[in-house]
Amino acid sequence: MTHAPKIVFLDVDGPMVPGRAVMLNGNSFMTFGWTFDPVAVSMLNFMYWAVPDMQIVIASHRFGDPRMRSPFDDVKDVHSLEFWTKLLEENGIAAPLHKMWHTPRKRFVPRPKHMEITDWLAANQDVEKFVVLEDDLNGGDSVSAAMRKRFHLVAEDYDNGMTWRDFKMACSYLGLTLSRDKYVEWSMTA
Repeated sequence: MTHAPKIVFLDVDGPMVPGRAVMLNGNSFMTFGWTFDPVAVSMLNFMYWAVPDMQIVIASHRFGDPRMRSPFDDVKDVHSLEFWTKLLEENGIAAPLHKMWHTPRKRFVPRPKHMEITDWLAANQDVEKFVVLEDDLNGGDSVSAAMRKRFHLVAEDYDNGMTWRDFKMACSYLGLTLSRDKYVEWSMTA
């Protein structure tokens, strides 16, 4: 029996590579950094451990950013499934990518992210629960209000990334009730 997937729409810059992550080895102010914040990685891995049918969908708007260069010698195309699979694995992310691994986008026609997520959800109606981990709302307060109402949005601060409050909110959107016992059990398996 297969379960309906629980989806994390993941924007990489901000949630996984916040502004403070320029201090991590491999990141800088001049290029897009690919070294994820280890605390954010642990939070995402806890969610996957507790919700094993969780899958990731890349919802990043940086696909046209000229600073995006692959850090891998063997995978250069930053638009490919192979690149994103390797990036998540190299950073220690345990959760798999969904078979439709990114939100629909048009390379040279930027669209608001909420439209991309709406289109993705319309094409994948078997999704049970989802959360959007995002820092850039592309439209200000009105978009933020609409996304919070419709999309289980966890709007993170770009400079600091995923906070403890953000983590707890994301867990609740995925139907996970946090407890001390869960943390203890996870810490013994991690």
